Amino acid sequence: MKTGIEHPQDFGPLLGGDSSEAGREELLGHLASCEDCRAEYESWKACDRVFRDPGFEIELRPALWNSLRSRLAARPAPPSWTERLGAWLVPRRMAWNVAVASLLALTITAAGLQYRRETRLTEIAAYAVQEETELGAAGNPFRAANGQSENPFTAALEADVDNPFSFK
Repeated sequence: MKTGIEHPQDFGPLLGGDSSEAGREELLGHLASCEDCRAEYESWKACDRVFRDPGFEIELRPALWNSLRSRLAARPAPPSWTERLGAWLVPRRMAWNVAVASLLALTITAAGLQYRRETRLTEIAAYAVQEETELGAAGNPFRAANGQSENPFTAALEADVDNPFSFK
């Protein structure tokens, strides 16, 4: 198979019978024209026949079977994703503890500041209501009970008094 033309590298699909019809025809056409490839294909076919024979058995000593069985049993199963995650987190435990504690402290501080703000707004609103009611109870010196102005300067402005500040 070392001539200048392209030779097949794999006879497996042809031996197993699972190649596409076009590929199978191409391989069979090449085998008909190339003596080297045909000889190699025949040797592969003979090996395939031996291994696919139902009577083919491998005889091993019982000690070898026990050794093989113990090796297979001793082979550890691959770790699950939780085991891999745990193995990744354990060496970083101190860093995770600090991060979680910092996050918790930040959350508590933010909640406390929000509570303080809400409380302060409530206090300011209560103080404003109290001041308004106290002003209403004491009375406004510039407002009469009937809503008329009691501004002492209003009478002087309304009277026909010579006002030095008016331009008539």
